[in-house]
Amino acid sequence: MALLVLGGVLLGLRPLWQRLGWLQAQVRALQHELAIGEQVSTDVAQLQADIEATQQRLVAFDQQLPPTLALDGFLRRLDAVARQTGLQVSLIQPGVVQHGELYRALPLTITARAPFPVFFDFLVAVQAMPRLATVDALTIVSRPEEGVCDVTFTLSIYALASAHES
Repeated sequence: MALLVLGGVLLGLRPLWQRLGWLQAQVRALQHELAIGEQVSTDVAQLQADIEATQQRLVAFDQQLPPTLALDGFLRRLDAVARQTGLQVSLIQPGVVQHGELYRALPLTITARAPFPVFFDFLVAVQAMPRLATVDALTIVSRPEEGVCDVTFTLSIYALASAHES
């Protein structure tokens, strides 16, 4: 009789053992899917951070090479830098816009007077400005009796070429 009861119990437990094995396999599969989901979530967060960093770089690029020459705003900033450094600017003469394949350049001929360290500080400050600008020509005449230099230089500012120019 005991054997019969033991056999019945074992036969009744077999489907339960099979069901337990199936449930454990399901748990492992769901844990694997959860791990994949967590990785995707991490990847999405990294992608969002990359997008934000790219947008910030794009803003910085737009400041360096804007779509327009916007001379008035640049001249105001240039004047502020000259005042801050002590450079006495006597003339800013815009030249002719030069058209490249991907950009436009506007040369500005600038005449100024200051001690050389002041002029050097001005150039360093211009370089630190977000707008892309290059010094293309430079003439310095020393006036040692006055402790200053007369400087004439060409500073070119750049903008993207417009679509109809390309």
